[in-house]
Amino acid sequence: MFHATSIATQPDRSPANRADAERAYAQGVQGAAIIPLKMRQFQSYLQAVSVDPAFFDAQANLGLAAHDAQRYQQSLVAFETALAIKAESTSTRYNFALTLRDAGYLTDAAEELEKVVAADASEVNAAICVGESVRIATARCAESPAALRQSSGAESAASEATNIRFWLAANPK
Repeated sequence: MFHATSIATQPDRSPANRADAERAYAQGVQGAAIIPLKMRQFQSYLQAVSVDPAFFDAQANLGLAAHDAQRYQQSLVAFETALAIKAESTSTRYNFALTLRDAGYLTDAAEELEKVVAADASEVNAAICVGESVRIATARCAESPAALRQSSGAESAASEATNIRFWLAANPK
């Protein structure tokens, strides 16, 4: 299960400076369209959240930039912090779920995707991701007993239980 200490839960070391954070954020947005500037974009968002950890847009964009760089743990912390600031953001929750999936936290990803679908039933992408999680779980259930024995452990069992629950819900008698 994913656990991270977000910036939002750490004590504030200095007063936030939104103006400096917005300047760094704007530099990141400008670099978003140009691939060679991806690292500068990432650094700009990182600077913005270090100046003002409560800046939602900077946290959400840092999550995206870190995900693009395959820095999944950093992406997860940024998305978790963004959601602590603005829990109702379904697009941020969706991106958080995708990062959880890509980082290998399938159970947590499925739980976050359920929240997205519950908040916005028209969110087709989340429903497709839940369906894909069900397909993966179904494929795992069809594995040989030897392969299933290799994936032992409490987290694996809990993950499989959740995946099986999704599969059962998607395949009623």
